[in-house]
Amino acid sequence: MESIEKARERIEEASALIDAEVAEIIAELEGVRIVDIKRFFSSEKYKFNITKNKLIEILSIELSSKIDEQKLYQRKESLNE
Repeated sequence: MESIEKARERIEEASALIDAEVAEIIAELEGVRIVDIKRFFSSEKYKFNITKNKLIEILSIELSSKIDEQKLYQRKESLNE
């Protein structure tokens, strides 16, 4: 069971690192056109590496979430005017 606990801890650590990197990457992409980001995400070089492919999937989900948040904020602001 000690091995399982060590694996669990390493997964938690890796997850925290990935979350931090995803946040930094999304911040770096601020101001870039969505179409350019989608083109970058669908690049062939990421399709053949499962780790990079999953990371791009996570980034796409996070980006979609940020876009939805921005749309909600803009609607809320327009209603308040």
